[in-house]
Amino acid sequence: FPFNKDLQKKEEGLSYPDEDIVRKYEVCVFTKWGVFDEKEGFNHDRLVNHFEPALNREEIERIIGTCA
Repeated sequence: FPFNKDLQKKEEGLSYPDEDIVRKYEVCVFTKWGVFDEKEGFNHDRLVNHFEPALNREEIERIIGTCA
């Protein structure tokens, strides 16, 4: 895990500090999941499909809609 203990605890609690190492890690993870491309941004459909097992579609749309 690329974080120190404090950052790891925040990450596990879904608290993402605005730090360079965190941003790089998240870009890497989302890129490998296929939901983000540095040139095109987020792939809306893949993002919804990725999180749909955990959240309903309307909740996902509400969350990612604030990021567009």
